[in-house]
Amino acid sequence: SAQFQFMVALGFAKLIIIPAAGKILDNVGRRKTILVSVAGMMMACLGLSLYFVLGNKGLPEVALAMLLLYVCSFSVGVGPGAWLVASEIFPTLMRSKAMSLATMSNRAMSAFMASMVLSLATKLTWSGYFFVLALVNLAIFAFEHRYLPETKGKTLEELASHFARISGELDPFMLKGFAAQGQQPQEQRLQEQQQPQALKELPNKIGRSLGTDADACGTTHAPR
Repeated sequence: SAQFQFMVALGFAKLIIIPAAGKILDNVGRRKTILVSVAGMMMACLGLSLYFVLGNKGLPEVALAMLLLYVCSFSVGVGPGAWLVASEIFPTLMRSKAMSLATMSNRAMSAFMASMVLSLATKLTWSGYFFVLALVNLAIFAFEHRYLPETKGKTLEELASHFARISGELDPFMLKGFAAQGQQPQEQRLQEQQQPQALKELPNKIGRSLGTDADACGTTHAPR
């Protein structure tokens, strides 16, 4: 049947895309690939929402194309990228616990969506359901555009420095990253800006005073 043929085509598309996703993530970068992936998923959900709004006037080929776009977009970026980036941003000391939490959250959300899809579609209609999914993808795009770092070729220290800057926190683990980049921690810069000028000049004054006293003592006790 046509439905079976389309399911075979979807599986074949995923079979081609997933191996290619590794090279794309390495060559293009994690951040760009994931953002393009989320944008493609959002456009596919909007297309499916519009298809159900049109009803009998909608073209089935358009709905199939949107499903294919969604599967390919997910497989090339968000699918493998979610696990790849998560394994790269967590420090070694906490990576096992953090990855366990990330995996549990991923599986829990997948189970929730799978169990609620029919109930949500009944209440919102299929058009409203896919529109809500498009809004969710839009929120994901905005969040990742703001916070997702490019992890390609980055060390753990550089990634830790990135999260320190956006969170406003400072950790001794990050000082090496600051030093390597020739940057000063934010708290240190603020302290130096707020330090009184007189306090900055105090070491020089003490040094000059000690030098003057030494000269005076040398003049007093000089042999005649």
